[in-house]
Amino acid sequence: MELLIIIPQIFAYLLTVFLLASGIYFLFFAVAARFYHEDEEAISEEGVRKKKVVLLIPAYKEDYVIIETAAKAQKHFSRLANCEVVVIGDQLRPFNEKVLDYFKVKVIPVFFRVSSKSKSIRYALSRLDNDYDYVLVLDADNAMAPGFVDHIVSKLDKGHKVVQGHRVAKNKNNQMAILDAISEAVNNAIFRIGHRSVGLTASLIGSGFGAEYKYFKSLINKCTSIGGFDKELELMIIKDGHSIAYARNAVVLDEKIQDSNDFVNQRRRWLSAQMVYLQAGVKQLFTGRISANYLDKIIQFVLPPRVLAMGTSLLISLLAAGSLYFSNEFSGLFWLSLLVFLINGLSVAIATPGEFYSIKTLRALWALPKGYFLTMLALLKVKNANKQFLHTTHKFSETA
Repeated sequence: MELLIIIPQIFAYLLTVFLLASGIYFLFFAVAARFYHEDEEAISEEGVRKKKVVLLIPAYKEDYVIIETAAKAQKHFSRLANCEVVVIGDQLRPFNEKVLDYFKVKVIPVFFRVSSKSKSIRYALSRLDNDYDYVLVLDADNAMAPGFVDHIVSKLDKGHKVVQGHRVAKNKNNQMAILDAISEAVNNAIFRIGHRSVGLTASLIGSGFGAEYKYFKSLINKCTSIGGFDKELELMIIKDGHSIAYARNAVVLDEKIQDSNDFVNQRRRWLSAQMVYLQAGVKQLFTGRISANYLDKIIQFVLPPRVLAMGTSLLISLLAAGSLYFSNEFSGLFWLSLLVFLINGLSVAIATPGEFYSIKTLRALWALPKGYFLTMLALLKVKNANKQFLHTTHKFSETA
């Protein structure tokens, strides 16, 4: 009978300690982000050869948003670059391909038995010339803010091989979209701004980034991922001894999740990629050739989603509190799990931009329990997720 109490208690303590470690990690980089300063790029085209840039937009069944995205990208003004917009059309409607042609947007049609972003990009690059200086990658729902290309190019001109832009929410039209927008902002603070503040590499998101053309082509030719190609790219970049720079002033708008099915699919894809590349990263540890960036990246792959860390620690705290009525054995677990919840919550509070401190956000917090259970569902359904292309449908249009 004692074993029935001791074993769950040991498991709860171990889980809580793990969540405590992840909370301390989040808190450290959330605080570090507050001390980050990025000098405004001095952008001037005087005496500088304009760079030749290809702007790639992979579009898998993105008929609803691709015309708006490509048309806006075509009109984007850059002082430092001559940009060519290329849409990689995976199962786009023929009519939309004709509309894109009307806007003078180059379309490269692709079709795969099992689609993936890395396959689409690899095929497109094989059909393009090699005389580009840089490549920029957008998602089919992305919209570049004024100056986006110039801020990316100016950092690439300084010798960085890869530069991640500052992705922000395009839409905040329901509770889930607001929470997803906050999650994006917190990720920017912890995994990009905070990391650059202490000299570590920024995390790659998968869109809204730029790279030196030939280097990126060499990387994408080695990519084998179905989902989470950005994680595979990160490991290869770090192995090569490079850091990913972050351009805080290069703002790109990204559509946020609006419904439960897309949320689960997106989180399944992310969690699966974490697990797959955690295994790949751990194998590299045994070679003895690792850096601080590589070790930090492996730690990131181990970290639980913040909503799971907060929700689980709160559940443990509530269960332990209930058990105190019968016995004092769980008092230590209660206080420890409560501390974990507060640390994780504090990290999110520090990393959240001031614009989100509003009544609208307060109302959106009612959707947090739903977010917790949907993330748990995604975790339970993560098996084999990396062997299929889990597409997140984009539905938001600024002109709709």
